[in-house]
This record gives sequence, structure tokens and C-alpha cells, in this order.
Amino acid sequence: GINVVASTLLPLVHPIGVSPLMAPAVERIEAAGQRGGATLYVTGVNPGCLLDVIPALVAGGCRDITAIDVTERYDDISWYSEGALARDLFGISLTPEAAAAMRDARLMMMGEYFGCALKLLAHGLGADIGPITTTFEPFLAAEPFLLNGLKVEAGTVGAAHAQLRGVAGGTTLTYHEYVSGSTTVPRPGWPDPPRGGGGYVIDITG
Repeated sequence: GINVVASTLLPLVHPIGVSPLMAPAVERIEAAGQRGGATLYVTGVNPGCLLDVIPALVAGGCRDITAIDVTERYDDISWYSEGALARDLFGISLTPEAAAAMRDARLMMMGEYFGCALKLLAHGLGADIGPITTTFEPFLAAEPFLLNGLKVEAGTVGAAHAQLRGVAGGTTLTYHEYVSGSTTVPRPGWPDPPRGGGGYVIDITG
């Protein structure tokens, strides 16, 4: 009987767009809400705002949209409370071999977390999104550094680029996430970060 606002369980920013993996949990939460007359609202900065809601609102002033690209880039993710979180999410500090062994699990995690946000953005555009492709590319540290208690050796993963892409009603929706544990990690081909070393850029083409 209590309404809940949460910033975890990120796939629930768009409950009708969850994968079969999450569907049983959504059904149980929906049933509990119906029994108790209560609601669950999941939101956050990303997903829940800058990847989905804000782009849809801005796109409302456009027509014939061919592409929406949202880019998150941070050169120094020391703002994570624990370096272990960077390891678990992006593989920071893992050897190339260990990172490769976790590749499929990481792709699934990124797809679960951010795929629903792309579906929510598509919903805001009044369209259904087709298959979403997910890629993940690690970058190796050239020199050792310490990230909130996490020791990152040279030759281990020091940065990563994840991308999700799908097409909704003829509009290509793309999300890029660029994260680096230190400004010393080589990041060839990365776009310039927003002023201040990190943030979000929303590009609408149409």
C-alpha cells in the first residue's frame, strides 16, 4: 500500500519494454501494486532523464528526424564511491583475457540497463524500436593508477566504450557511453568530452 520512487532496478524505467529475463519480476511487482493500490516509479539521471525523456522532449520541436545520438563521456570516474563498482560495471582493472571472458555477460548487462531506455525514447517518439545491437570495447591503461582503492596495472582495462543502437519509425537511436578510470588512459578516436571533463551530449539530426 505504499508508493515507491526508486533509482535502482534500472530496466523498470520502461516496464513494458523489459526483456523476458525481467518479465517475471515485472509481473510480480504489478500484481503487488494492484493488490495494495500502490505504484512503483523508477527513474534517474541515466536512464530516466538524459538518455530517454529529455531527447524525446527536445525532438518534439523537430520533424523528419533521421537520428538521435546521446553520448555520455567521463574522463575520470573517480566519483564512483568504490573502484570495485567500476570493475564490475566496465571491467576496469581486468586483464584483457578476463575482460574477454566476461564480454557476453557485460553485453547482456548493458542491454538490460540501457535497452529499456532506448525503448522508452522510441515510445516518446510514438514508434516501436526494432532489434537493439550492443557493443562493448575495452581500452588498456598505459601506466598504473589507483581508482578509489582499485589498483589498475598497465596493460589492464582502464577505459571502455559501450554502444547501443536501434531503429524506431525510421529514426536511428544510438547511445554511447565512454568511461575512463584516469585521464592517462589512451582513448583513440573518442569525441571531446563536454566542458568540465564529463557529461552528456544530445544530437538530433533531421
